[in-house]
Amino acid sequence: ASPDLSISKRAETTVPQQALFFLNHPFVIAQSRELVNQLHAQDDDGRVREIYQRVFARDPTPMEHTAVIDFIRHAIQLERNAEQKQPSPWSYGMGHYNQAIERVQGFKLLPYFDGSAWQGGVNYPDGQLGWVQITAEGGHPGNIVENASVRRWTAPDAMRVRIESVFTHEPEVGDGVHVCIVSDRSGTLAEMNLLHDTVPIEISELNVEEGETIDFVVDIGEVLNSDQYLWSPKIIKIDDAKAGNQRIWDARVDFEGLPFRELDPWVALTQVLLSSNEFTFVD
Repeated sequence: ASPDLSISKRAETTVPQQALFFLNHPFVIAQSRELVNQLHAQDDDGRVREIYQRVFARDPTPMEHTAVIDFIRHAIQLERNAEQKQPSPWSYGMGHYNQAIERVQGFKLLPYFDGSAWQGGVNYPDGQLGWVQITAEGGHPGNIVENASVRRWTAPDAMRVRIESVFTHEPEVGDGVHVCIVSDRSGTLAEMNLLHDTVPIEISELNVEEGETIDFVVDIGEVLNSDQYLWSPKIIKIDDAKAGNQRIWDARVDFEGLPFRELDPWVALTQVLLSSNEFTFVD
């Protein structure tokens, strides 16, 4: 309601921006953390009652108390599950393929994830790193050969694998792209130049050591012109005992961005309560 007018009844004013403010604004999250830091109770039941007293000036109802305890226990279990998750062997960066030594030099992780692609910054192309980009389906090399796009797989342990992939360069203009698969232990495994073509790129069998990197590298030809590409390789562990147990690392399926930073369960609970109508609307 307008603070300049006297009204007898509050009109409905709920809009998406109000909810988004309480969900995302650092101020609300900071206040939630500060409230939790000031709690004196040590046990869960006491902490729930203290939070309700501080936010609503009342105790929780029996139904609210049960729901909150379930929420906290579920959130803690999710945290434990996340801690047990193995880190992804895929990383997304750029570097320079040195043909003389058959290795990728100067590999650097791309600094920005926009929700669907790793790239140089908020704006695309980036002012410093240019067009370099990696998505789940493919990507684009950088403006110069030193900034080739590099999708890197790091072997989690020693094993035999095979690589399956199909590379597509769709545009008919420009001079195409240079493509290679490079092991930091064995050197170049496959290499070709492609323009307006689709070709399978496969390695039938390869022994890798723990920590060995396999780089899927794309850089420009002689000029920067229509160099976007599609390439989402699969690395398949060769299991001699039982084919059904073969492990597959699929670049498209496994593609991920920045890990989501979960709030502490008690902070998340407090943020929920601070976002409720009982707290935000005082009639």
